[in-house]
Amino acid sequence: MSHTNSEIFDFTQFKKEKGVFYLSSIKDDFEKLYLETRDKERRVLPDEGVKLLPQTNSGYILNTEWNLRRQTSDRFLSYFNKNRFKNILDIGCGNGWFTNSLAQSNFNSTVIGVDINASELEQAARVFNSTNITFLYYDVFKEQSQFEEQFDLITLNASVQYFPDFEKLLERLKQFLKPNGEVHILDSPFYKKEEVSLAKERTSLYFKEIGNEELSNYYFHHTFNDVSNFEVLYKPKKGIKKRLFSKNNSPFLWLKLTNNSQFDSVKEGFSKIAQEYEELEENSSLIQYKRKKVRSHILSRITENDRMLELNCGSGIDAIYFANNGFSVMATDISDGMLSVLRTKIKDKNIINKIIVENRSFLDINRFENNQFDTVFSNFGGLNCIDELELKKVIEDSSQVITSGGVIALVIMPKVAFYEWLRIIKGKRNAFRRLKKGGVIANVEGEKIRTFYHSARTVKKILKQDFENIRIENIFTIGPGGNSYDFPKNNRFLFYLLTKIDCFCNKTSFFRGFGDYYIISASKKNNIN
Repeated sequence: MSHTNSEIFDFTQFKKEKGVFYLSSIKDDFEKLYLETRDKERRVLPDEGVKLLPQTNSGYILNTEWNLRRQTSDRFLSYFNKNRFKNILDIGCGNGWFTNSLAQSNFNSTVIGVDINASELEQAARVFNSTNITFLYYDVFKEQSQFEEQFDLITLNASVQYFPDFEKLLERLKQFLKPNGEVHILDSPFYKKEEVSLAKERTSLYFKEIGNEELSNYYFHHTFNDVSNFEVLYKPKKGIKKRLFSKNNSPFLWLKLTNNSQFDSVKEGFSKIAQEYEELEENSSLIQYKRKKVRSHILSRITENDRMLELNCGSGIDAIYFANNGFSVMATDISDGMLSVLRTKIKDKNIINKIIVENRSFLDINRFENNQFDTVFSNFGGLNCIDELELKKVIEDSSQVITSGGVIALVIMPKVAFYEWLRIIKGKRNAFRRLKKGGVIANVEGEKIRTFYHSARTVKKILKQDFENIRIENIFTIGPGGNSYDFPKNNRFLFYLLTKIDCFCNKTSFFRGFGDYYIISASKKNNIN
């Protein structure tokens, strides 16, 4: 393995020299021009100098510039440390100082630094020899299947200007990202469309004056339109007054793009089945049974008049139920179709004052005020649309918005579903699909949605940090799921036996957390703020 923190990235099949793995053929022309220019600019530093970056001594000719870059780095690391990124790709890493900053900030992460400058990469590997860093000589447009959907975070620090086609670059990076992974662009210039021509002339003149005009052919000018779908996390101050009364800071934007392909599919797919979802609730005795089990569990733990935040509320079947039973409900979802059905029902039932509806992802609940809710509730596998890392974030963010002693209740599809295992008798290859690492693809009205299955043991471990009094209850341990909507009516005696098995399993700790779904609930520790 290339490092100790990951079982995903194995580069042992590639040539390794001086600490660098070579995944692509070397491009000598660019590297020679680049290093000659940087040497004339006094940017090429000895190992001792690189090791200190972004700190530089006051006598260094580029000390002011590095002070600004240090401010950018500090801003980003503050953000980085508040989030949990596991696999990180730093593109255009150069001598590796920023790659190392990321790795040192989280030793549990796996950080890969990529460049097509062999000299700087070898220096990076020499100076920053950490177990959670790997340096690669790699052209990101060359196929590398083990990178597909593997990164939580991709950074481009002062490097995006060396890519000629920004759109092509972005599409490639999205292939590398996990669902809801993030791309961050730092310390790179962008221009208004009408400014590009003059910017190119200035660049050409600059490189000509230092004797390397040819390098301007490798330096590109991207526009603000290219990043119009990015979120701006930092914008330089403008105006004379602001500049006079604030210390110097980076003149470049800090840009963030989240890979929402998974959530886009969820939004579209569930919008398409919104009406069908309502009809199933009315006609399926199996779904009614499961929902009754869930509600019974929750009502045993919460108090009337509690403030409830419902995640992935769908068409609001539960939101309306709890609102009609004395609870104040904030119902959230990202499916416009589902929320449209809910708003119509609220209006028809004249319960506008009991439910607030908001289009919001459960990955954004940290934007609610602290201690705003007494209960956070998610029903029927909405949280199976995210992986374990994101689930951990949802639970931790929920802890912040729940009052002390308040309750979190999550209904989740586990890895073990005994009824599905019976498919092996019929020769079905998908009998053990829930055990597949990385989840499986579900088709919802033509939209491909990756589904992750979470064991009760894993969720319980996450909850223990901020919650206590954890309870787990199976929702049909052996009984069917899927399309067996009228199973209770058509198989009354068998259904009765299966419910008795449910009761037995829920009294036996070994069997808890199995089945079609399970509900896990807990109360927030009183000493957690």
